[in-house]
Amino acid sequence: ITISGSGVSAEIVSGSTLSTSGIRLDKVLGTNVKTSKVGYMYTYFNDYLASQTGLSGSLSFESGSTSGTSKGRINLSGSAGVYSAAETPWITSQTISGQDPKRLFKVHTLSDGIDTNTAYKISVINTVLPGDDPASEYGTFTLVVRDFVDTDQRPVVLESYNNLTLDPDSANYISRRVGDKYYTVNSDNSVVLNGNYDNVSKYIRVEVDSDVANKGTSPTLKPFGAQGYINPVSSSFVAPSVSFISGSPEINGSYSKKVYYGFNFDSADSLNYLNPTPAGAATDAVTFNLDSCTIHPSASKVDSRSTFVGGSTISNVTFKGLDVSNNLKFTVSLQGGFDGADPAVQKKTGANIVGSNLFG
Repeated sequence: ITISGSGVSAEIVSGSTLSTSGIRLDKVLGTNVKTSKVGYMYTYFNDYLASQTGLSGSLSFESGSTSGTSKGRINLSGSAGVYSAAETPWITSQTISGQDPKRLFKVHTLSDGIDTNTAYKISVINTVLPGDDPASEYGTFTLVVRDFVDTDQRPVVLESYNNLTLDPDSANYISRRVGDKYYTVNSDNSVVLNGNYDNVSKYIRVEVDSDVANKGTSPTLKPFGAQGYINPVSSSFVAPSVSFISGSPEINGSYSKKVYYGFNFDSADSLNYLNPTPAGAATDAVTFNLDSCTIHPSASKVDSRSTFVGGSTISNVTFKGLDVSNNLKFTVSLQGGFDGADPAVQKKTGANIVGSNLFG
């Protein structure tokens, strides 16, 4: 590969896409701007490449040149100089009568910057399903703010909001309990406070879909999934999709009630989606929903009113009591946080400062 660009000397880099190679491209080039090479590997889908090894005709490589405004571009022009907070995809409902799941809410970080993409993860735990509480048509759920680097086996809970509901009239309405206020700056540089409820959380705010806020959705809806993530590159090619945990939940090869469905944080390919999102990048078509998940073969019901058996698909069974929170839970990551700094520019300090880069 020949890497060239404005203000730099062209550099020829040799490497391999074999996952076991000592000269794998991401190792040769590095994966951050601090590399000693002319360029670095902004995204690298090693899991996907490893899965294709030996499959005839499964991979092809283009000859010729690819520019920053062509295929595979990392075009941040729509965000350059504009900071932003990270956010989850829209949390969605279950599938009803073959219709697409409905948007319910999403979570935003209060802070801005690239670091917010990997500061937290958000877990949703259904606790009481709609129709099971004689006092309300709505169900309840728990929203958990967790440290990004924790594990399901050893979760690090930063905040937890129990008994939340999508009922705007309830004292436990998610926006009222967590908060939804945020600031924007108008074109005249005036600062505007948006939202209706003071932020209780130290880390996040929520955004509720307008139909939910206006009681335009059915009380039978429950948080059951998430829309797709924005692709990490704006390209005419299709990037490998985010990996979701949807099958048998396990820890060290054994069934565990601690495991959440949802975003697979152990997938290096999926973590590419937590880079700054380029301008014009499409939302991936692959979504997540508990309805499509499978109960572990070793799972057994706690409540006699539940009807599931191990190996069942969640959409085909009934959960009651503790079986709801033991099974109907998932975790999502956040993306889109950006600090406005071009990720291709090294921030040089100390002895590395040069005349053309005095302040990074």
